[in-house]
Amino acid sequence: DLSAAKQHIIDTAYHIICANGPQGLTTRVLIAEAGISKGALYHHFSCLEEVVSQALERALYQACIHLLPSNFNSVEELLQKTGDFLFEEFFEDKQLNGVMYWYLHLCMFDDHYRERLHKALLEQFSIFVKGLCDYTGDQLNEEDADRIARLFDMMINGLGIHVQILRDIPRQRQIWDDFSEMLLLYIEHNKTAKKND
Repeated sequence: DLSAAKQHIIDTAYHIICANGPQGLTTRVLIAEAGISKGALYHHFSCLEEVVSQALERALYQACIHLLPSNFNSVEELLQKTGDFLFEEFFEDKQLNGVMYWYLHLCMFDDHYRERLHKALLEQFSIFVKGLCDYTGDQLNEEDADRIARLFDMMINGLGIHVQILRDIPRQRQIWDDFSEMLLLYIEHNKTAKKND
């Protein structure tokens, strides 16, 4: 659990990144915005990069919290509500999208960020896999559920790029709906295959 002071610093850093872009987050700006001393900052964090990592992980968490399988009663509901969330909220939030893609950019050039994102994604996959297995009982094995979780993640990320660049929202939403139907068929196929084993 984070202390209130540490959480305040992370939240402040996140808001600075959202408002001014990543280049807007400096030690000087952060301590001024958070209303803390430089000593207090470095009491909680070893360096500014650690603050950045935790602020970026906050963005990832903020995006993923809406997509937790435990929020839904079935895979069908999960896919429908995920599409609603993506197109009605997430893709419209330019700040959150900017932060997420900046995080990806950092991961391409810095192993520190890549390793942290890798760990965070594996945690999200684990939660998603458990949810899928819960939905289907013993009818879907963990390996298939993991594959489905990764397909789901890849689709969301690829779709995000298409939405931001192509801006053809009705067509992208139809593609999400088509993907959802294919994913449901894939799940049924794997459940049937497991029954026949």
